[in-house]
Amino acid sequence: MQDFSKKIVIIVRKDVESWRILNTIGHISAYFGKYLYKTFDTGNNFETKDAKKHPRNSQYPIVILEGSEKEIRVMLKQKEIATDISFMPFTKAMTETSDDEELSELYKKTTESDLELLGLGLFGDKDTLKVMLRKLSLYK
Repeated sequence: MQDFSKKIVIIVRKDVESWRILNTIGHISAYFGKYLYKTFDTGNNFETKDAKKHPRNSQYPIVILEGSEKEIRVMLKQKEIATDISFMPFTKAMTETSDDEELSELYKKTTESDLELLGLGLFGDKDTLKVMLRKLSLYK
C-alpha cells in the first residue's frame, strides 16, 4: 500500500552549472533511498505480461523545485522548526571532492553560514512541506 501522506522534495539552484544541479539531485535522491530503505517501495518488482521483472520506484512522490541559495537557507531554517521533516543539504564542496576525510576537514574549518548550498532535500508530511514551500516553484 502506497503512503500518499509523505513526499520527497528537492530544492536546487538554477544559477549553477547543470552538472552540479544533476549531481545535487542524484546525491540527495541516493541519500533518501538509503534513509527510506525499508519503506522506499511497495514490493520487489513490477512484472510484464511476458514475466519480465522491473524494479519498483519510490512509493513517495519526488518533486524538484527551484530556489535561490537564500531561499534554500530559509527552508533549512524552517526545517529546524518542523522537527518531523528529514533533510539533506548538499553543498558545492561536495562536488569538489570525493574524499570524505578531506570534506570532513573542510567542514570543520567552515561555519554553516559559509557553506555554499547547491540544494536541499526534504522528506516528510506533504501538508507540512506544502506550507513550508508554498513560495517556491517547480524546476523548469
